Amino acid sequence: MTRLLPLVLLCALAGCAPVRAWERGAHAHRCHRWEPSPVERGLRQHALDVREGKPATGGAAGSGCGCG
Repeated sequence: MTRLLPLVLLCALAGCAPVRAWERGAHAHRCHRWEPSPVERGLRQHALDVREGKPATGGAAGSGCGCG
């Protein structure tokens, strides 16, 4: 166990790198967030529903063509 801990720490620290100020914008992009915004989540869910042909929330059946 005493030999394993330094090896695990070394592997964990090998992935760490300093981020320069001009690189932070790329790392803060919205695609890197764990949870999308409520609007984006709704749009994604709607796109999945249309693709699968699920009924719309209004009660009408979706056709899968994107019109519903």
